[in-house]
Amino acid sequence: MIIGLVEHEQGKLNERTAEMLTLGWKLAAQMGAPLAAVVMGQAAPELAERLAAFGVSTVYAVKHERLSSYAPEAWARCVEQIMVAAKPATVMAAGSERGNEVMAYLGALTGLPMAANCTEVQPGESFFVTRQCWGGTLREEARIHGSVKLLTVAPLALAAEEAPSPAALSVSEFAPTLTDKDLRVRVVERIESASGRVTLAEARVVV
Repeated sequence: MIIGLVEHEQGKLNERTAEMLTLGWKLAAQMGAPLAAVVMGQAAPELAERLAAFGVSTVYAVKHERLSSYAPEAWARCVEQIMVAAKPATVMAAGSERGNEVMAYLGALTGLPMAANCTEVQPGESFFVTRQCWGGTLREEARIHGSVKLLTVAPLALAAEEAPSPAALSVSEFAPTLTDKDLRVRVVERIESASGRVTLAEARVVV
């Protein structure tokens, strides 16, 4: 199984996550493995149709009274607990600030290696990955070992592309066990930025 961590904005799939799921379903096809997704909060029903279009067959809908906002260590703890039951070969996330942060926490919790900002992945006993370094100015080829491979997908490395045929999707509710320590870092307030601006991380060309 391959598990992808889903980022969304009020039930709308994040574009970086769509790119990650594109690599996810292609990797799943090569490995002959199912693709699953982890969704935090109450958005799983709203996202179900879009996730199925990207080949996701199982959604783990994480529900906890203290997970109404982003909390990186708690998110990682949730994924860690899902890994125990699902036994995935790979866990993936978008190479966004949140995706890289959660996966770094997950690597620390599990002791597993992580490859950030991947552009290509070739499966095997060890995965051969190509990844971006130094803000995309350098490409590195490496092998990642471990019982579970942790990956993030570089932003804008590939275009979002739905799977050839949608999957028959099932939703499984998951109630994690969290402590106060897991929630030390969390979003307590949101201030919306001005719309219509492109950040440096999302710009295709910087002069």
